[in-house]
Amino acid sequence: MLNASEAVYEFAVWLTNLPARTAMSAQDNAASMAQRVEQFCKQNKLEDLREGWEHNLIHPYSQCHIHEDNFSAVKVFDLIAHLHRQQEFSYKIFGEDPNLDRVINHLRKEIEEVAADPKDILEWIDVMKLAMDGACRAGYSPDQIAAALDEKQQILENRKWPDPKTIPSGQPVEHIRK
Repeated sequence: MLNASEAVYEFAVWLTNLPARTAMSAQDNAASMAQRVEQFCKQNKLEDLREGWEHNLIHPYSQCHIHEDNFSAVKVFDLIAHLHRQQEFSYKIFGEDPNLDRVINHLRKEIEEVAADPKDILEWIDVMKLAMDGACRAGYSPDQIAAALDEKQQILENRKWPDPKTIPSGQPVEHIRK
């Protein structure tokens, strides 16, 4: 079992060897970092958080501004666990045959439903669920899907984008190609 100092150092080593980048600052969402911390703690069989743990923190830098509201990020949605659950459900109900044409056609249908009612969040979720199911059926593991999701966000953030005000209403805003 790692002691606290060993765990902090080993977490830093593990984090810097992950293929996907992890942004960590006051401007970034803490959810992805909290997921990584939780994953690391579980893999190393570290103890669960104790009630009121956040009141025992002492930060080494005066520029850290921790607000009590930020600690709710520790109880984050576990995308990888959800993808495992979704894959199990999908294979049980719809079979294990990849049948990507079926998924793609279903996506087209759901896109029409989103267009008919773009304020219905559950229609948007249907599109997301089908996209994730399609990725699983295309042979990607939940870990690979989560890493690709993070990687794609990094790619999008690093692209150059036009001013959306220069694009006609209703038209897509696409990145500037070289």
